[in-house]
Amino acid sequence: IMLIAKATPAMSQAAKSNQFGITIADIFNNDDERARMLLRFVLGSGAIAVLSSLSLLALSLFDVLPGQKLIIAVLLSLLLNLGSTLICYWLLRQKRYRFATNMFLYWSVCSVTVGIYLVGGAAGPLFMFYFVPIMVAGLFGRARDSMRLFLVSLLCYGALALLENFGQLEPVIPLPSAGQVILTIISFGAVGALLAYLALVWSNSTTHFVGQAGDQAEALFQSNQKLLEKNIQ
Repeated sequence: IMLIAKATPAMSQAAKSNQFGITIADIFNNDDERARMLLRFVLGSGAIAVLSSLSLLALSLFDVLPGQKLIIAVLLSLLLNLGSTLICYWLLRQKRYRFATNMFLYWSVCSVTVGIYLVGGAAGPLFMFYFVPIMVAGLFGRARDSMRLFLVSLLCYGALALLENFGQLEPVIPLPSAGQVILTIISFGAVGALLAYLALVWSNSTTHFVGQAGDQAEALFQSNQKLLEKNIQ
């Protein structure tokens, strides 16, 4: 009995530590779990894109921002985002996680680059949206994906800035100073909402996994304790 009493705390701690380590490894290495989290983020980001586009359309209709060209650019951006969301959703449902992740990340970078060219140019605020796929790559991709996305984003943005600087390229819709401020506020709000939602998805999923690990560790501990008692008897 004394042997069981001494072994019990160590067994409990070992079981919990082992199962917790397995669970954390599952979060980073199990494609099914990461696909579930990516799907939640993709759907949420699609909803945020729709809300941001509607706010820009409303401001354009009331002549707060430049009119017809901006409406066309916003509708084009909305179609790109919705297309990316639907295709990524279909790929994840087909369990093609790696392809869905890469498609979503690089499509996002391309969409941001096109948006910068259309509205405001390199001096505009839309470059902030590059941070979203970079962060997503770090959480849902492989270890090197975040750095790769950063380099691709830097290359795209740098090319636009240099072309504009040498007069080879101009934004389709230049923004007046008032429009620049308004678009900066909307862009900051959208990027902040996306990053906050990304953190929420990751936090909720991690809490769920850790809770599962605790339940499994407790069951393993009870099983080991019964086995030890049986062997001693």
